Amino acid sequence: MNYSSLLKRCMLITSMFMICANTIFAEELKLLRGGVPRGFLTRVFQMQFKDGQGTCFLIEVDNKQYIITARHVVDGLKDHGAIRILLDKGWEEVKVSLILPEDSKIDIAAMAADRLLAPAMPIPLESGETANFILGQDVYFLGFPFGLSSPHSDLPIRLPFVKKAIFSGVDPAGTHVMYLDGINNPGFSGGPVIFANYFQNDRLQIAGVISGYRAASAPVVEQLIDVTNKLSEDVQKKLVRFVRENTGLIIAFGINEIVTAIRKNPIGMPIGSH
Repeated sequence: MNYSSLLKRCMLITSMFMICANTIFAEELKLLRGGVPRGFLTRVFQMQFKDGQGTCFLIEVDNKQYIITARHVVDGLKDHGAIRILLDKGWEEVKVSLILPEDSKIDIAAMAADRLLAPAMPIPLESGETANFILGQDVYFLGFPFGLSSPHSDLPIRLPFVKKAIFSGVDPAGTHVMYLDGINNPGFSGGPVIFANYFQNDRLQIAGVISGYRAASAPVVEQLIDVTNKLSEDVQKKLVRFVRENTGLIIAFGINEIVTAIRKNPIGMPIGSH
């Protein structure tokens, strides 16, 4: 091989290396600058039932629309009951039919509304062993902490807050629980857990539903008090007061559990209905 051919080959290899490097950099930049699409944000709503409030969102299963939230948010809701949802015109009462998983420990509920609440948006629903997300991957969860929301200059509705967490693991007991490393707040219950599918060009997918967080008791005050025991000597006992502490371990349930229940009772509003 002469010098000229060798030089051309070296330049070609260098060029190929630069293309690969730029591609990797572009993918990282995409992940760093990526956000939740506005169209999905408009499908997440603040909701109320009785004296409580939480978050709900829309999914489509087999061309029918359903409202999804945490089961405990609608505790006591009867079939053909009603909830309140904050829509573009303000708080509106929405009549719903309730769908629940057979396992009462799964903290997800689906509701079939009496009308379509938003245009259909095909978003993959995936959780469990076949899900295309991996341990340590960034995930996002959406909701209305403490009833807070974000205004948008181009839209009449209020948008949910977005928080990031890390997919930490699943419950080894097989209770369909997902654990996320992040800080959950009151009001996020019922909100969606979403992630970018790295195997499908970072396509947004729904993995689960926020249930709550793992709590722990932390001592805050220690005080010695005297307690008289008539049958023996006087003794001293330590009185310790505790506070409920957020451990930063978020509990969510896989979306597949409610999809299974929906397919057994497909009563959602058909797409295209008015």
